Amino acid sequence: MNEKLAGTDSFDNHNIFVPASAQIHTLCAIYSDLTYMTKTFLFLIITPTFLMISCTSSKNQVDCEKFKTGRFELHSEFDNSVSLIDRNDSIQTETNTTSGLLAKYKIKWTGKCQYELIYFKQTSSAADTIIAFVQSRPLKTTILKTGKDYYIFRSAMDGTDKSLVDTLRLIK
Repeated sequence: MNEKLAGTDSFDNHNIFVPASAQIHTLCAIYSDLTYMTKTFLFLIITPTFLMISCTSSKNQVDCEKFKTGRFELHSEFDNSVSLIDRNDSIQTETNTTSGLLAKYKIKWTGKCQYELIYFKQTSSAADTIIAFVQSRPLKTTILKTGKDYYIFRSAMDGTDKSLVDTLRLIK
């Protein structure tokens, strides 16, 4: 006579009487323990996984140190020209190989991968090529991505809503 009716007191497999309310309480306790165990399991699995991903993704971070000095090449799609750029720790000299224009900038590193170029000199034959508006504002540049011998950057100037994204190649 082990008949069990839904919602009533019932018998377990050992013919011991267990009230329905106790069964519900037991189920709730088991569910609570499962929830706790599930949360603990997820925490123990997700946390180390997240930490490993965080640590390994540091390899993919932008490494700008090797681009702070050196000789670079910039291909302009605007006028199909090539500029050679020589950069030391404080001065950047740009020479347009097509026009011969030479411009000099003070370079100020404002972060690991951010710098400002502040115009201070150009060749006398090109006096009208760099307008006063550009001469009076720093060009703020952020290095977005680096490769073995190049970096992709975004440059913008205060007072404008335009920015330029381009690639500078290291030619040493």
